[in-house]
Amino acid sequence: MLKSKLFKSVKIKKEDKMHKQQIKKIAGLFSIIFACSVFSFSVTQIVSASEQIEKINVSYDNELNSRTPDIVKDASVYISIGRRITYGDESMRYIGKLDVSSLNSTEMETAVLTMDRVSTSWDGNGDYSLYKVNESWDSSTVTWNNQPAINIVEITRGVVGSYGIMEFNISNLAKEWANDPESNNGFLIMKSEESSIPSNEYGLFASSNYPEAGCETIPYLSITYINEDPAIAIISPNGGEVWENGKTYTITWEQENVDKLTIFLQRGSTGYPVVYNHLVDINAEFGSYDYTVPENVPEAENYKIWIIAYKTGFGQAQDYSDNYFNIREETLFPEINGDLDHDGDVDYDDFMVFYGAWGSCEGDPRFNPEADFYQDGYINFIDYQYFIVYYREFNGL
Repeated sequence: MLKSKLFKSVKIKKEDKMHKQQIKKIAGLFSIIFACSVFSFSVTQIVSASEQIEKINVSYDNELNSRTPDIVKDASVYISIGRRITYGDESMRYIGKLDVSSLNSTEMETAVLTMDRVSTSWDGNGDYSLYKVNESWDSSTVTWNNQPAINIVEITRGVVGSYGIMEFNISNLAKEWANDPESNNGFLIMKSEESSIPSNEYGLFASSNYPEAGCETIPYLSITYINEDPAIAIISPNGGEVWENGKTYTITWEQENVDKLTIFLQRGSTGYPVVYNHLVDINAEFGSYDYTVPENVPEAENYKIWIIAYKTGFGQAQDYSDNYFNIREETLFPEINGDLDHDGDVDYDDFMVFYGAWGSCEGDPRFNPEADFYQDGYINFIDYQYFIVYYREFNGL
């Protein structure tokens, strides 16, 4: 049970000189506030989820050549793609396969196949098309004549990057492979409109056999993942607030990648706190929770809110109020307009509470709804005028 605090009437000495001095003091402070058009606010920012990149080299690859249709070409450090007539009419294609066992389609954002085009001497302006391979094949036996069937619709066309790099965005295909590894039979790259190329037009690319110490890069898949680790930041209470036993206050926070969270009321340092109670499985999306202070929590000036946030399958994050706030027993003074510190009078101390909320609005951690006398969600000059009226009324001025 709460210990009752009897209201003690305060005998006001109507000493005009003293009250005039207090009003001048309050007005002087306000003039300083009002003259400043810029206010500093503490803004907590949540860091966006960061990117993680995985690199997977092509496991094996071959050149398919129509001029030598039954010869396996799996040993060269270079592979030609296009059409050449220097040694007789020949079309050249590239077939490759990746080990996708480590791919996670849920977290994957992009997957880009990178090919290093080491020579453009015979390469015109034609595009390169990538197709999904529909049948299994063996690098030790695949040739032009027994090459596997491919999807008739191309997946994508290559985009030329820096230093001759050719990039193919195969994000959807990679996700398909990740979801169904059995569907991964690799990919095939050929010159777009291969049959209509009139003469020599081909590119020379580094293959998976290219030595690591060389100047070029073997083909590889670059997978970008979104790091969905949870993040949480307490907005309020964040220090300096005054709570009373038995009353309800709103705890607010910002979060990213959080499903559920647990809220603790703790007293003392974050290292060795005294935890009084906790609330579990709060829906983080709401961004706020109306919390009733237990009646058995003792008065103290060193309380903080501690939140642990959870993201299913990714782990957890935590945050504390930046500074301590107070909890005290419920005051039983009758409601007095302007009594912002709830001590039974309206004086300079109440103005300092008002000053602390000046210039704030709903959602700002400094916002004090009791100081919003006009009840428009903003604490400004109108509210100041109300406060002066309440001060004069209470003090009989």
